[in-house]
Amino acid sequence: MTTDTTQPVPAWDAPDLAGSEIGRFTRMVAAAPGHLALVDIDGARLDYRQVDAAMRSVAADIVDRLGQGAGHVALYA
Repeated sequence: MTTDTTQPVPAWDAPDLAGSEIGRFTRMVAAAPGHLALVDIDGARLDYRQVDAAMRSVAADIVDRLGQGAGHVALYA
């Protein structure tokens, strides 16, 4: 993965801080998709676009298994 650090990373403002985590994450994906988001214990590096794709894949699997509108789901890893 090549990390794109040429895009500016948005600063958080009061509405961001008052909003949801998913809202802030979605804003980061849109503003800086190629920026480094995570490094795991083995050194694997993921940018915001890759984390977003993985998150959407997990969400789609949950909906496939439980059905749309099945209620709140929490996932801890």
